[in-house]
Amino acid sequence: MARRKLTNRQKTDTAKKYSKVEKMNKLIKQMADENLSPTERWRLLGPEMKAIILYRCHGGETVKSVCRDLGLEPATVYMAAFKDKEGFGADLKDAREHGQHALADTMLETPFRTDLNSQDKRLLFDACKFLTKTRGRETYGDKVELSGQVDTNVALPNWAFGQVIDATPQAEQLTDQSSDNGVPIDADYEEEKTPVDRKGD
Repeated sequence: MARRKLTNRQKTDTAKKYSKVEKMNKLIKQMADENLSPTERWRLLGPEMKAIILYRCHGGETVKSVCRDLGLEPATVYMAAFKDKEGFGADLKDAREHGQHALADTMLETPFRTDLNSQDKRLLFDACKFLTKTRGRETYGDKVELSGQVDTNVALPNWAFGQVIDATPQAEQLTDQSSDNGVPIDADYEEEKTPVDRKGD
């Protein structure tokens, strides 16, 4: 069956429909870009932004605080680090680990700050102490050295395949541990008769 040819008017209407769809898609895309908040400029995460983030994280700042100042979303930085694990991801990890030294300096400066009350100082000090001990155990963690040596030899059984273990107790093992005389359990002995039993004899 031959396909019916479209008239010029039908072709024009079809072209208009496609153009309307394209215009609508462009309009939706434009509205979506305009409705984005100013902090979601994920397209602007270039080499300069990455260098600034790494530099400030080396100084002990958090990724959130840096992104807040730069107008970026933290998810943008974390996503870039996840996609480039050997490059930017490894650099960001090293920067955050090196920032623990700045946290240690913060611990030393916290008691002398005048803009915080005693409760806030205590909270900040405990938080910095926890982070420095957990992130840098080799430098700031507690070191415990064990002195002395245990020389107790422990005999372990040989559980070789197919080994038959004789669990029959020996005669010297069958002693009544609760009695003082050490008489074997299976030994024959005569019970001591009471005066009533002697009258019956």
